[in-house]
Amino acid sequence: DCMTATCVTVPLDASLDDCCEVMEKNQVRRILVVDEAGCCCGVIAQADIALRGKEKKAGEVVKEVSRPTTTASAVAS
Repeated sequence: DCMTATCVTVPLDASLDDCCEVMEKNQVRRILVVDEAGCCCGVIAQADIALRGKEKKAGEVVKEVSRPTTTASAVAS
C-alpha cells in the first residue's frame, strides 16, 4: 500500500555487482532480495555496499542513483 507499483528485486544468488547494477539502472537506494518463489528474504541498501568494504562501488551507486530525474526513480510503473 505504501510503495511504488513496480518493485525492484534481485534473486537470492545475485552478486554484489549485480545488485549495484540494478540499483544504478533503476535509481533506487534499496532493492529486495527474493527467493525462487518470489518471497522476500532480504533487502540490500546502499549502506550495505559501503559496510562490505566497497566504498568506491558505493560511491558509484550513490552518484548514479542521485542523478536528477523528473520522477522519484527510474522504475517504470
